[in-house]
Amino acid sequence: MDYWEIIWNDFKNGSSHAFEKIYYKYIDVLYRYGSKITHDKDIVKDCIQQLFLELYSSRKNLANPKNLEFYLLKALKRIIIHRINNDMKQGHLPGTDSFAFNVEFDFDDEISKSERQESKMQLLKDVLHSLSSKKKELLFLKFYSELKNDQIASMLDMKPATVQKQIYRILTQLQVKFQGRFMES
Repeated sequence: MDYWEIIWNDFKNGSSHAFEKIYYKYIDVLYRYGSKITHDKDIVKDCIQQLFLELYSSRKNLANPKNLEFYLLKALKRIIIHRINNDMKQGHLPGTDSFAFNVEFDFDDEISKSERQESKMQLLKDVLHSLSSKKKELLFLKFYSELKNDQIASMLDMKPATVQKQIYRILTQLQVKFQGRFMES
């Protein structure tokens, strides 16, 4: 049993210390991911709070997830989508733009001092920004959250083979856009 499995079991058995560890371990990841689903920071915060309240109130009946981060991300996405749908039905939200998965890839730490490197990074940002929200979400889950294809498929209601094919197509598309542009002269 690994460390987080022990913490999860302790949490299910009523340990507030274990609950706190889970919260502080994943709060930033959940907030970042939720902020990609909707721009409304209050909705993200409310939904994260709801997620942890639901976890706490039903802790004795929860399954033992193979990957806790995946489990929490999937649960948060479900809660956010449910909340946005309810808000739209009640006329509180302007439209479906709330669902547009928006990711701003943070390359500030990666940018070198040379202008050539800055130019390359700007090109990469521009190309990534031009991707559809679904493609951005696939890349985020695969390369930032480091989820496996079957986990991504479960989150996005796709088949694992479709996830693999889509990621391959996205990377091929990026490669074509960059062909020759990143070659050192």
